[in-house]
Amino acid sequence: MRSSLAFGKGRPPFFPDDGAIGPALAKLALIGDDIAMKTLVPGRSAALRLGVATLIAGLAWPLGSVTSRAAPSTPPPDPTQLSLAVTGHADHAPDQMLATLTVESQSPSPAKAQADVNRRMAALLAGARAVKGLRATTGSYSVEPTDQKRTMWRAEQTATLTFDAAPDTAAAAPVRKLIGTFQHDGVLLDSIGAGLSEAALRQTRSAAITDAVGQMRAEARAAATALGATVGPVTHMQIATQSPIRPMMMMATRAAPSGPQVQAGPISEKISLSATITLSNR
Repeated sequence: MRSSLAFGKGRPPFFPDDGAIGPALAKLALIGDDIAMKTLVPGRSAALRLGVATLIAGLAWPLGSVTSRAAPSTPPPDPTQLSLAVTGHADHAPDQMLATLTVESQSPSPAKAQADVNRRMAALLAGARAVKGLRATTGSYSVEPTDQKRTMWRAEQTATLTFDAAPDTAAAAPVRKLIGTFQHDGVLLDSIGAGLSEAALRQTRSAAITDAVGQMRAEARAAATALGATVGPVTHMQIATQSPIRPMMMMATRAAPSGPQVQAGPISEKISLSATITLSNR
């Protein structure tokens, strides 16, 4: 009697899934032994057992391929994060004049001291209005005794003058002359200096930021070249504005009708920039 096992394409019908392959093969081996015993043909039972064993081995081979997995690949290294801190700066010629003055008066009577301050401050404001383009604003006002017995009182008030021209230019000459007149009348000149208008300040700040970004890019390229990497995106950036550096002014130490002597220089704007840049491996 010839016994044969035939399978179509795919998995044999008695193998329901991968988890059942092992038990099914064991069951097939028992069936083979039973068939060999029932044939009772000398010499053929051993051959049949060998054929069943070969069939089982062939069916077991895909089982190993089903359960095996490919070894995980090594992940690429993380990109380098480069932190930089630079300072950008830009200069701009001043286009504004600023002066602070104080009107002061002393008297045994606080009322008389205040009256004198009020009169002289009114004269100061009137003189400022006579100069085209000059803006005057009043500041703090105070009255206090000069000694513990209150035998003398001092009253004072401050004023700020703003003019849209550098203090050492010809356009500001009338303002300098007016300040000299105030000094001659006993008004104290607390400070005088150069400044930037809002438009000039924004322009200078933008130029300082451009300078800082240029430095950052140059340093990032240098670091990337040294490491054999390429410059990637900027992941973090912070900008902080420093106070503008104003030039020192020369000021007359004595009151003079011609006004204080001043000489302006460029105003420097500084920007502090910090950033984190990704360097990609080549």
